[in-house]
Amino acid sequence: GDVYFCNVNFGDGYVNFDEAKFLGKGFVSFKEAEFGDGDIRFCKAKFGKGAVKFNCAQFGDGHVEFSHAKFGNGHVEFKGAKFGNGTLNFEHCEFKGYVSFQSMTDSKTLSKFSLRHSSFDKSLDISDNTFNCIPDLTNTKLTNQVSLDRMEISDNYPPKGDFDKSDGERLCRLKELAETNKSYQQALDLHVIEMQANRERLPSE
Repeated sequence: GDVYFCNVNFGDGYVNFDEAKFLGKGFVSFKEAEFGDGDIRFCKAKFGKGAVKFNCAQFGDGHVEFSHAKFGNGHVEFKGAKFGNGTLNFEHCEFKGYVSFQSMTDSKTLSKFSLRHSSFDKSLDISDNTFNCIPDLTNTKLTNQVSLDRMEISDNYPPKGDFDKSDGERLCRLKELAETNKSYQQALDLHVIEMQANRERLPSE
């Protein structure tokens, strides 16, 4: 059956769904749920064939972890989700359906957004976001369209003045995807930041 956590207020504190199994054909909805400050974990969780929706959910300060989770054929949506100061980690995940991180609210508060080493069987949408970190799509398996329309890196990145040592690699991957989409202006913008990141990493003479 369906699993509803719509509009549920989880309050402050650690929320753990590690290795949870949401199997079957029903959908799992955390739509408009409110998570307070604290880490949220869905590591190694397994989702069935239904949609998984976190649309307009609100997350407080803390780390949101989905690493090694497996998603079935249904849509996975974080449209309009709002994040506090923290990280969003989807490393080593399997997605069999369409995935959307479109129009996340306050995506600038994320210090890390990683899809590294994950596989996507359908399209992936990260459009309409401004990030204060470099989204990590390195080593991802992408078989369909990746939408990066109006996805930007904030002008005040890096916030502390120092690029991360992996930023060049992440930017190169995003630039490749923008070029594949024939979004040449976006690719150029990413290339400029990539050059800055690589230049700052060179030892000063």
